[in-house]
Amino acid sequence: MGQGRGCRDRDHNWSTSISLSAALEITPVDYLRQPLFQRVRRIVLGLAVLAGVLVVAIGGYVFVMAVDSSIDGQPVSVYKNVSGAMDSTVLVGERFTVVSLRGEKGELMAVGRGDVITHRWPPDTSKVFVKRIVAVPGDTIAMIEGVLQLNGRVMSERYAHHEEPDVDPMADDFDWQRAYLVGNLTPASYRPSRNTWGPILIPRGSYFVLGDNRDNSLDSRYWGFLPAGDILARARRVYLSRDPKTGRIRWNRLAVRIE
Repeated sequence: MGQGRGCRDRDHNWSTSISLSAALEITPVDYLRQPLFQRVRRIVLGLAVLAGVLVVAIGGYVFVMAVDSSIDGQPVSVYKNVSGAMDSTVLVGERFTVVSLRGEKGELMAVGRGDVITHRWPPDTSKVFVKRIVAVPGDTIAMIEGVLQLNGRVMSERYAHHEEPDVDPMADDFDWQRAYLVGNLTPASYRPSRNTWGPILIPRGSYFVLGDNRDNSLDSRYWGFLPAGDILARARRVYLSRDPKTGRIRWNRLAVRIE
């Protein structure tokens, strides 16, 4: 009996040790160290960082556009560009803000060479163009093989480019320039082309405008001087940029200053 009882006690002790050992093997799961949790945590942290970046970016965008909308107390409008004439300063499909260049009585405010403006198109004032002023009243302007010359000096234009540098068409559209020639040229001997013309004198109350995409722009070379009365506003900043071919937003163009 005693031996049996001892066996039972030993069996009991052995089974108890097994239970304790098994219990010790069932340890709490450290979820922080699990691969799945680590992946989820990285995703959440990434989304949090992305959200923070978006908040900062959107906040900066809204701030910049809000500041632009109150410049000098002048009314701000938005235009959509549908032409490639101002590539790559203003791209096709971009909406951009402008600030009015008209005073309280409708008078033209100060404008100068290099300003990107919106204006009524003189042949049809119901249409609005965006172009760059390259010459003001009293200036003498010419172009030799695509290089602009102002008052006898070669201009450095970082914004201008040529898509077809080897093409230089001649057209009757340039004949209006004969009446404004200066220098030794005579109207009879004048043979203007798209890339070579002038020099011509800008009359009082008029401006000369060009598109930055010089080989794809309907500008003063073709239809003549821009009357001061047709100048509307100065371009300020890209409001929205969407590629018309793909429909994608050009994020790097948002709030870009037009200059």
